[in-house]
Amino acid sequence: MKTLRYLIQALVLTALIGSTASAQVDPNADIVYLQTNCAGVADCFTSTFALTSWIAGTRQPTAAEPLLVEAGPGEFEPILCDPSTAFGHTTFRGAGRERTVFKVSNCFLCAAISAQDPACTDLEFQDLTADGDFWGTVWFEGAGDSSWTNVDILGGRVGWYELSFNCQPELVALHFFWNARIVARKPDGFAGNGYESNCSETWFYGSDISVLAGADAVAGTGYTDNIAAIVVGGGALGSGVTNRIGDVRAFGTTFRIRAADVPDGVLPPDGIVGVRVFDEGEFHMHGGIINVTVSPTNASEVVGVKVLSGGFAHTPDTAFNIRAGGGATHRIQGAAALSPFLHPAADGPPLSNPADPNSARLQTTIGSDLFVERDCNPMGDCSSTGTQTHLMVSNPNCGAANPWFNIVTGACRQGP
Repeated sequence: MKTLRYLIQALVLTALIGSTASAQVDPNADIVYLQTNCAGVADCFTSTFALTSWIAGTRQPTAAEPLLVEAGPGEFEPILCDPSTAFGHTTFRGAGRERTVFKVSNCFLCAAISAQDPACTDLEFQDLTADGDFWGTVWFEGAGDSSWTNVDILGGRVGWYELSFNCQPELVALHFFWNARIVARKPDGFAGNGYESNCSETWFYGSDISVLAGADAVAGTGYTDNIAAIVVGGGALGSGVTNRIGDVRAFGTTFRIRAADVPDGVLPPDGIVGVRVFDEGEFHMHGGIINVTVSPTNASEVVGVKVLSGGFAHTPDTAFNIRAGGGATHRIQGAAALSPFLHPAADGPPLSNPADPNSARLQTTIGSDLFVERDCNPMGDCSSTGTQTHLMVSNPNCGAANPWFNIVTGACRQGP
């Protein structure tokens, strides 16, 4: 009995130490801790909700007196910065991506990290994962700036979603990403987008933004609307949205989609697109790759960069890997898609699937694509009968069947 009494006393003492550590937090602390167990740790919380309530109601960080939250390994409640508990000037630093996870599941229109108020500004996230089965992160129009370093943002329908109704230029937020991975894992019947920038300016450095639309081990669910690794300037909620503003700059970054088979009746009407730029959207990319890989039997239209009227894209020094199935294939679409590209030398124009010699040819826009043909004769006939190399420039005015202009002969390409 004495041993049992000592054991009970020890357990009670441990509980008291843990609860005291959580309750007695220095209101002026520069650093606080989020742990699964606060035993023996001062200025510590075990609940994300308790932590953010304390930050907003007690600590109230400022630019002059910011706060650092050290989050340990484990799974925690989502980080919510909303009008009732708005805060800014705070850094959340985890123990490493996949080790510190902020998670929300089985919740419609929920996110693992969200910002919904102008006071939610100067927020930094490092070495952690935001995991939501609907959205990974949602940022409301008017919420403030953020930065993300070595993070995973994992969503279901959309990785990062920017909710906007009427963007105001003076309230555009600024977001920076370094070595980030943003993934839409389960596109559904409405959308499947990696990152949506509807009302902000975003800078990516060495990051990966992807959509897994029924590829590999991920179960395909069928989709009927938009599929894109990134959407720029798309507004939100469809029609009636005005002042669509979005600006994305990417350096050494990957935008990719892997799409398996879907029934013909649920093919996305606007195609499967690496980068989709709406009116008032602006996209710049230097280095990195836009990679859209579609199953050979998927009949969806496939586009690397698609720019709608009023939008703008600029992608010098960017690699493309566009591998389509049975649908039309475009590297770029839209007059404002400024994207020069030199394809590898070949015995014929670029194919929608370079690994399949029987696949359809890649569709082009005027002056945007070049390749060197290796089998031309002196008369300019490139039917695999010659050994001369002729530079070809894309020109749909030469006809849909052979939209290439031969620089050597000064005439439209001759050949199959």
